[in-house]
Amino acid sequence: LLLFGVNNALIGLLVWRLTRHSAWSLAAAVVAACSPGLLWTHAFALSEPLFLCLELVFLQAMFSYTRGGSLRFVLSAALLACLGFWTRYAGVAFYLSGMLVILFYAQSRPWQERLRHLGLFLAVSVPGSLLLIFRNGMAGGTLANRQLLWHPPEMDKLMEGAHNLWGFFLPSLPPAWNLLEITVALLAALVVLGGVALALSTFSQRIKNTLSDCKLSYLQGAALVAMHGCVYLIVVVLAMVFFDASTIFEARILAPFGLC
Repeated sequence: LLLFGVNNALIGLLVWRLTRHSAWSLAAAVVAACSPGLLWTHAFALSEPLFLCLELVFLQAMFSYTRGGSLRFVLSAALLACLGFWTRYAGVAFYLSGMLVILFYAQSRPWQERLRHLGLFLAVSVPGSLLLIFRNGMAGGTLANRQLLWHPPEMDKLMEGAHNLWGFFLPSLPPAWNLLEITVALLAALVVLGGVALALSTFSQRIKNTLSDCKLSYLQGAALVAMHGCVYLIVVVLAMVFFDASTIFEARILAPFGLC
């Protein structure tokens, strides 16, 4: 329950930093507090509430870095990526998102500086994760308690995931509703819109010149959050296909994506 309150406050803070509007930030916090999926995720003593908290702080640090923040935000994000991996193996999404943000979302910095910051990000975050993997190998005889096998998710799992994803925004829906096609279409739209927002806010000088700093910040922040959500979902799907056939698209697994 404590993390539920903290996470709602972090959601409101993140939206406020993106929009600079108190009404939007308050609305985001209220929507998150009323979300059936997030409520269910925080109702049990699982690792997901802590993972969500780390994810939200990680996004704050990365957003601050893209807005001209100092090196301390890179180091903070690196530490959070390590802690996220310690919390759940899906925390590898933090590493991928951090690398993409440093390389492509901070266009105001020269390439030499971005590569140096990328090296520091990996130097701080990777050793802790390797230590955990090594510890698991010594204690349990396996690095991750998984075997590399090909087992793509079945259709019923995809349907369940679509219903659980919609559960973050709507009450329970009838199982007979075929939401898979709608969900796939919305995910594709999210990827396209995230890419367009990134391109417009980062690479188009004309857009930079015409947009106010607040609107430009919103576009870049929205692209960052959308990118991280997509990276997390890709990591989960790849884990299901190659490592863990028992994983299902339940609400707690989809929570980090639904939050984005």
